[in-house]
Amino acid sequence: HRITERLQQQELEATQVLNEDLTRMVVQSEEQNAALRASEQRFAIIIKASPLPIAISRLEDGRYIDVNPAWEREVGWTRDEAIKHQKTA
Repeated sequence: HRITERLQQQELEATQVLNEDLTRMVVQSEEQNAALRASEQRFAIIIKASPLPIAISRLEDGRYIDVNPAWEREVGWTRDEAIKHQKTA
């Protein structure tokens, strides 16, 4: 009977440790996601506010991911047109 109680206690303690570790990992992940979102927002503000034309495209195929208003004025396309545009090689 004592062995069973001891095993149950060890199992409970192990479960508590795992729960604490999981909680810590979830909190850390949420903090990292919040930091990433904040960084992305700062980046977007800088790109949009830049007086210089900026286009961000994928390396693999050159497809536009985003362009800023200065790029739209310079090229004469809207952001949506640029994103939908497929470059031909």
